[in-house]
Amino acid sequence: MLMPLPKAYMLYLAHWARKLPWKETALSFGTTWDQVGLAVDSLESARLGVCAAAYRPPGAGRVCSPQVESGFPHLVRYIMNFRKTLTTVAMAVAVLITAGCAVSRDQQTTGAYIDDAAITTQVRSRMLDSPNVAGTSISVETLNGTVMLSGFAKTTTERDTAERIARDVNGVKSVKNQVIVRP
Repeated sequence: MLMPLPKAYMLYLAHWARKLPWKETALSFGTTWDQVGLAVDSLESARLGVCAAAYRPPGAGRVCSPQVESGFPHLVRYIMNFRKTLTTVAMAVAVLITAGCAVSRDQQTTGAYIDDAAITTQVRSRMLDSPNVAGTSISVETLNGTVMLSGFAKTTTERDTAERIARDVNGVKSVKNQVIVRP
């Protein structure tokens, strides 16, 4: 005699009976064909869309279209398809989120970021080329065309020369000179 199943468990069994062959459903959940059939019949009477005609005793064949294959490969394909879909959605979200992160330090556009990088590179290279400035001891940062110089200089002449070099680069709007002269 079959024990009555809780409604939640019956719904769960009937759900998997729609996706998998009944034999596989019974084996997967450690139950019998009769319990799967009971779950499907009770939910079919409640009009939840499970095909009661699919239930047949072992070897009698199946009628309903969801019951196409037997064996666990069907379950594995279902899980793999779900994983692929979930992975694709996660990748799309990651691309959309990181696409806007190419610009940093509160700059309005990617073009402004590229322009600032070019200005910084030009200022640094001109300071390294100049015999009057120790280019390695002065740091250069650019944000929206404003160049900020920081670090240490040996003399006020070196400090002023670094500022003049920065002002002479195309695209520089202003220069903030924070270079400290060491005594």
